[in-house]
Amino acid sequence: MRGIKIKNLYGRFYYEIMLAEEGMTILTGPNGFGKSTILHMIGALANSDMEFFFDLPFSEIEVIGNGDDSNFVIRKEKESLFIDGKEFDRQRINEWKNPKGWLHLDGKFENMYSDHRTDEITKIVFTLKQITGNVFFIEEQRLVKSGVERRTRADGSRVMERRLIQTVKEISEKLRMKMNKTTKGYSAISNELDSTFPQRLFAQEVGLSEREFNEKLLSMREKVSKLQKYGISNVGKFDDILFKEDDARALKVYFDDFEMKYRQYENLINCLELYTEIINDRFLFKKWILQRILWGKKRRQGLSA
Repeated sequence: MRGIKIKNLYGRFYYEIMLAEEGMTILTGPNGFGKSTILHMIGALANSDMEFFFDLPFSEIEVIGNGDDSNFVIRKEKESLFIDGKEFDRQRINEWKNPKGWLHLDGKFENMYSDHRTDEITKIVFTLKQITGNVFFIEEQRLVKSGVERRTRADGSRVMERRLIQTVKEISEKLRMKMNKTTKGYSAISNELDSTFPQRLFAQEVGLSEREFNEKLLSMREKVSKLQKYGISNVGKFDDILFKEDDARALKVYFDDFEMKYRQYENLINCLELYTEIINDRFLFKKWILQRILWGKKRRQGLSA
């Protein structure tokens, strides 16, 4: 294979990559421009993993061979792939897959016609293998680091072992632990405030003015929006709360309690805001999102007044 041309990758990129005749070809570029995807693509071509291309957003891929007549084109239209001019849907491709996800082949590529199968897909696989040659794809390890953990042997002794750590999982676990710790702090202050609410309500002598009510309601909505953004709270937007002079004292206690409860999450939210900003600032055409799964199945419902 001398190179590859890609049209409309992810709906935005057009690439023509030619391999160096001697030495090494280095593929470089900013984050989010499809470098890893292109390497996965070449690996899929070499291993005849046609299903890979059903899930990849692109319009056309041209594999450039070493001879004038050895170019190979894969074109995508709606739910079909046009491979070397012939149309295939996902079902037809899947019929040829083995458990590893590659097209099922009996024996080596050079002997694949020995079982007398002359199906179009078999011919395509053979042609692709001739063009791409042998490709050894090494998975990227950008999100792995070396670490040490304690392990207990069968005889009860403890040893230290080095191991590879998935940094994404490690970060998720640290976030989960911080969230759980914050939730415990929230639960403690929430229970205390809820249990003393009647006494504090009757003892409250000064109520809110309508101006103070509107300011606190606006602030509350902004904070609830942040809580909902990170899956901390299911509290509504309070669109139906109206100011009434008779409720001024109760409203003051209500908003003061909310502020005390929100403070339990404020540091965590500021950390999440900063972390999200830093991560997304380095991404192009991608966005990092914190999912609710980090809270676990037994996650509390969050703030309530």
